[in-house]
Amino acid sequence: MHHIQINGNSRPDEGAASTASLSTFAVPPPSVAISNYILIQTKGPLSAQQKQALRDKDVEILEYKGEDVYLCGYKPTTLEPLISNLRDFITDAEVYHPDYVVEPDLKTGNDDDEAEVEVALHDNIGDNDMSRVVNDIAAQADIPVANVELHDRKACVKVPKSKLAQLAHIDEVKAINEVHARRLFNNVACGILEAHTPVGTANTTYKGKGQVVCVADTGFDTGSLTGYHEAFGDRVISLHARGRPAAQGEPGNSDDPDGHGTHVCGSVLGKGDHAEEGEIEAPASEAKLVMQSLFDKFDKSRGPDPKSWNAGLGGIGNSYPDLFGGVFREGATIHTNSWGGPPQPYVERESARIDSYLWGNKDMTVLFAAGNSGVDMDRNPGHVDPHSLSAQAVSKNVITVGASENCRPNVKSPVAGNKPLVYGAWRSKFPFGPISVDNVADNPEGMAAFSSRGPTRPDGRIKPDVVAPGTTILSARSSQIEPGHHGESWGHSNDARWMYLGGTSMATPLVAGCCAVIRGALVDNHVPRPSAALIKALLINGAVPMKGQYNQALPNGEFGPSVDAPNPNSGFGRVNLANSLRNVIANQESTACGYQDVTGDQSLGMDGQHRGEHAVTVDIPEGSPAALTLKVTLVWTDFPGERLQNDLDLIVAGAGIEKHGNQGDGSGFDRVNNVEQVVWKNVKPGSYTVTVRACRTTKDPQPFALAWRAFA
Repeated sequence: MHHIQINGNSRPDEGAASTASLSTFAVPPPSVAISNYILIQTKGPLSAQQKQALRDKDVEILEYKGEDVYLCGYKPTTLEPLISNLRDFITDAEVYHPDYVVEPDLKTGNDDDEAEVEVALHDNIGDNDMSRVVNDIAAQADIPVANVELHDRKACVKVPKSKLAQLAHIDEVKAINEVHARRLFNNVACGILEAHTPVGTANTTYKGKGQVVCVADTGFDTGSLTGYHEAFGDRVISLHARGRPAAQGEPGNSDDPDGHGTHVCGSVLGKGDHAEEGEIEAPASEAKLVMQSLFDKFDKSRGPDPKSWNAGLGGIGNSYPDLFGGVFREGATIHTNSWGGPPQPYVERESARIDSYLWGNKDMTVLFAAGNSGVDMDRNPGHVDPHSLSAQAVSKNVITVGASENCRPNVKSPVAGNKPLVYGAWRSKFPFGPISVDNVADNPEGMAAFSSRGPTRPDGRIKPDVVAPGTTILSARSSQIEPGHHGESWGHSNDARWMYLGGTSMATPLVAGCCAVIRGALVDNHVPRPSAALIKALLINGAVPMKGQYNQALPNGEFGPSVDAPNPNSGFGRVNLANSLRNVIANQESTACGYQDVTGDQSLGMDGQHRGEHAVTVDIPEGSPAALTLKVTLVWTDFPGERLQNDLDLIVAGAGIEKHGNQGDGSGFDRVNNVEQVVWKNVKPGSYTVTVRACRTTKDPQPFALAWRAFA
């Protein structure tokens, strides 16, 4: 079997012990006679006939693992029928090894170290088997059954590491991952994003009217539906006290002693006047708000200084269907999250759970901040180190938002000696020039150094998807903020109703507001229920590449000599809302711009019941400017799994030339991303065919969205 990685683990050598340091991981593989889970390797993507042949041999395909390897359910006691009868398309088959189950970081340390872990079960475990499996987990962990918390076919337990190998040998267990605490990712910005720009021949301005956005964050100002910050007018629908719920006759509390949540809400849809800065207006200033207060208490373990306190986010809970689903039923189709965990690969506990919900709810748009784990420690000055995204941010189906720089070069920070803040204020993260001496908010073409970088692990998927300003962002200040908690490290505001903050936390709500505006424009233009994939496609298709900063002629330039999108720093570029809206409006006015939301019976598949490809013609009329660029973006919501489960290809052809998604001028195909883009410069007048083709579909059918735009 080819070299593969599953849950961060490489394939163990046959007959060899695990290379982990814990003695308990020197374990043999189980026999197929006692295991119901196998890996099969095929010669290529499976056809409908081959899938049926596998079903006839009692094989249930559960997940694609890359390199033509599938994880499958299999109850027969021998692999011989597969190897001998299906050798025309199966090259290998073996039992799913326990070495794949436990993530590598958990295999280090001492046997008696305690770990809080999530035990994820295989996807085909039925409700009738849950009680038995929970009992098995409790028995192997040597804990009471009552201590096993079960949510969405995943169990949370605290155990000594010596018990992990025993848990890994439970046949129904697919993966064991460490539980990490979630934390916050702490009028100029809208100008950079080109929000509020009139578009179309009618010069229409869209501001999210009729849309509902849910913000899941610390809290909302006073925690009341009356007497709150004037930036929100009468547009607050409901507040949910998830972190401090009603108990023992006392009402729940949704106020915001931290201040992070109120600031985030203001960046989505606030509107007001600052005493010195004038009007402050978010992208979706006519949208309505549903707020989930996640704050439970401050962690004061680092001392009595309020600036050192971290906000606890106990209100997130263990169920993403619970977090997303309730507010979706209230009409909130945009859900924004400025929090996450430490840098991680794609894991069952976070990434797969989020993708699973979005696969089942394809018209819910969810955004996550990329994270603030960017550092420049590899002695390659000017290059922020890769692979620092959180587990939430690496989810395939969310919109992951990184932070670019704002343009407020003269805002002064008390922590910088009443001078503009520079990245060197974080000495341990940015010890080298040119980053250490760079003003954090003086170049909208530059990335914020702290913004977490991709690509994702293990597969190298492009993330973040887009970026937006995230430094020195001015937004609403909670009236309930703990005195001295945030201070003025990002800058001093002379109006106590507003404050400066920075982080991917601040970039993400700006993009959430843009998504609400795009959705509102679609609804106004006769698309009553646009998919999340369509909103994401339009957002990305409108984004502009970042030029970068520092000296681009040198290898230590921020993005190196080439800054073409997509890249693992800024993704597909900085959001430009006006471009995205032009894409929506021009769909009614021009054949050179448009979009399609392809769902239902028109979806693609390889099951023999759905078509295998879809094509649309884009016409560039005669007399068009000579230097037009045609940009085409394909997005689909993929089935959960660390690898791409349903693989579609984007092909744009015309004038005797063919270009493929994310390949530049190359002839290959992208096998990693569920966002693909072709940027074709200097297109000539004529007809161009945009084709979307199914290459591999583990779960049929697969809907998708397309957006295209020709521009000078």
